[in-house]
Amino acid sequence: MSFADGENVGAYRVVARLGQGGMATVFKAYHPGLDRYVALKVLHPAFKEDPGFVQRFNREARIVARLEHPNIVPVYDYAEHRGLAYLVMRFVEGETLKAHLNRGRLRPEQIVQVVEGVGAALSYAHGQGILHRDVKPSNILLSDGPAPEGADGSAHVFLGDFGLARIAEAGESTLSRDMMMGTPQYISPEQAKGRRDLDAATDIYSFGVVVFEMITGRVPFSSDTPYSIIHDHIFTPLPVPTSINPNIPATVERVLLKALAKEPADRYADVDSLVSAFVGAVESSTGAEAEPVVPTVQVPLRAAEGVPQVQEVEKPEEKRRRGWLYAGIGMALLCLCAAVLLGGTAVERIQANATATARSAAPAPGGKPPGDEGGPSGDADLAERIEALEEHVRQNPDDAMARMELGFLYLKAGAREEGEDQLREAIELRPEEEAVYLEVGRYLLENEQPKLAAEVFATGLEVLPESLPLRFSMGRMLWGLGSPDGDLRLAEELARRLVETHPRDAMFHAYLARVLIGMQDMDQARAEIDRALELDPNLAAVHLVQGLWFRQQREFAEARREFQIALDLGIDEEWLRREVERELDKTEP
Repeated sequence: MSFADGENVGAYRVVARLGQGGMATVFKAYHPGLDRYVALKVLHPAFKEDPGFVQRFNREARIVARLEHPNIVPVYDYAEHRGLAYLVMRFVEGETLKAHLNRGRLRPEQIVQVVEGVGAALSYAHGQGILHRDVKPSNILLSDGPAPEGADGSAHVFLGDFGLARIAEAGESTLSRDMMMGTPQYISPEQAKGRRDLDAATDIYSFGVVVFEMITGRVPFSSDTPYSIIHDHIFTPLPVPTSINPNIPATVERVLLKALAKEPADRYADVDSLVSAFVGAVESSTGAEAEPVVPTVQVPLRAAEGVPQVQEVEKPEEKRRRGWLYAGIGMALLCLCAAVLLGGTAVERIQANATATARSAAPAPGGKPPGDEGGPSGDADLAERIEALEEHVRQNPDDAMARMELGFLYLKAGAREEGEDQLREAIELRPEEEAVYLEVGRYLLENEQPKLAAEVFATGLEVLPESLPLRFSMGRMLWGLGSPDGDLRLAEELARRLVETHPRDAMFHAYLARVLIGMQDMDQARAEIDRALELDPNLAAVHLVQGLWFRQQREFAEARREFQIALDLGIDEEWLRREVERELDKTEP
């Protein structure tokens, strides 16, 4: 349920829908009394499930409405219509920074203008004690209309959507429980970890990602799954900007490296310091003989809007849920590492293997040197990496991630027992660390063990029921296992376990329905689809599964309609979008 074109909403008449994200839908509307256009931002119907939502909405809307700055999209009003809460905001003529970047590069002076405008908005808001929490190009508006009176040139840059994250935060609705405050490509490491004690440093990091994208032509981390991106923000070193665009001056690169430091304390102390450092770096570089600070390649990127929140949950003490996991990992690794070298430590085995084969690996005239194809030189490098990690683990025995990486290297070397031991230690050390489950599951996937990977993800969800990355990974696994050629019994067991532990999660009800369709249990599948639609009628996966149900009933027109609805709702998961397109293509018109 949403607003319709031509509908009267309070004093406003809806003109057209402008776009839809995870939390809200935006409409252009006209106020006849004031003779002006406005933007109506209508929040998702799922928020109505939250008994404290109205009070929180009114409180946060009042706070945001007090933000008066030439670089912040002003909020004029807030109210409810047909049970849907909405904000009335200034309608800005122009386009988003995201749309501009998708179309082409920015000139150096435009980059500086954006940095100064967004920086001024954030600095003012931080001074009022308000964080944005979701700084990204789609929330930055480049106006081609008149600037506010008394404003400087940077006033053509507006930062919008202040307060939406605060309004959704800590709610009890399905959407609130699932909403991550931030978009994966632009999220700070501390946000990605689900921390609530955020400060201005989180906006500085997200702002830094936007600047990085304007300068290099791409975001630092991008992948086909939100978890991979989130994981990289937390653990993966920042790509060196000059490795992407060698024309970037060293002074500008240093600004980016500092703004995007993993630890909040290592970033700029405030937004003003970041802006000052960036503008100074650009001016010094363009004043010298350095290349202009513009990207040499512009890569259009598709930002994921409004994804479920990673929340902190109570840490269970019991270990019974993980008992099967150890056995499962052991069986999987036994299959993966059947040819284990015998005798000595893992490093000694690798070194012995490299020495024994070195003579036979000498290249023919004109051939490649050893190691280029993963030969003994590669074995020696692997041994060195293992030795270094072994030393690190000896000095840091509680570093679960290092133990996990060491376990994977052992397995790669054929040392199954050592590898299993390290993975068990990693899980014991960090049973509430989602990255452990995800990395082990991903390793099993890469080595063609999808069933065990699915069970790893499912167990992780029992320990961390609100984990966004585990939910997405589990959903993809269930989809594969629930296909006609998948393991339907395992898929049903896992899906029912998840529906039992997540009874208000529409996605898992939809995936259980998908499995039941594969098992030809159409009545039960219909019941699960109806429950999923009741929980979230705007979830694309639900309409995809309903399309499969209709097609099984040979109601092809209804099936195509459901597949099209799924596409129109917008799908951030690339694999899921491909599934919808595939099903649509093969459904008879």
